[in-house]
Amino acid sequence: MNALPYLVVELPLPPAILHPNDPGYTPASRGGKFAKSAATKKARVDASLVFNAHRRARKIAIRETVRWRPIFYFKVIRARDDDNLTKWLKAYRDGFADAFLIYNDSGIRNADPVQRIDKRNQRVVIECYDAEGEA
Repeated sequence: MNALPYLVVELPLPPAILHPNDPGYTPASRGGKFAKSAATKKARVDASLVFNAHRRARKIAIRETVRWRPIFYFKVIRARDDDNLTKWLKAYRDGFADAFLIYNDSGIRNADPVQRIDKRNQRVVIECYDAEGEA
């Protein structure tokens, strides 16, 4: 990615229950389903509010496609699967679409997640690039 991102948003790491490999989530239990559903809804709404504030402040127009590059900041160095990190952000992707930054979240093109260390502030930074013309 050579161009500068048109949007950079910092969000907290999504709740652990939304991680595809969360050991505490039991899909067979009613409590587990309700807890995951509530966490998904909250993460989606929170992300939508943050993205919407940035969209309004910068007067960003809605797009067909977007190149989405997540940068994860963790406390410790550990091998993490890029596919699972991407799936962990599903609620944030939906919030991005809810904020009218893209017509449909299927237009988000994922760049490989970047993993960095910050012992004091775990977070994910989403960089958005124009992806017009990409298939």
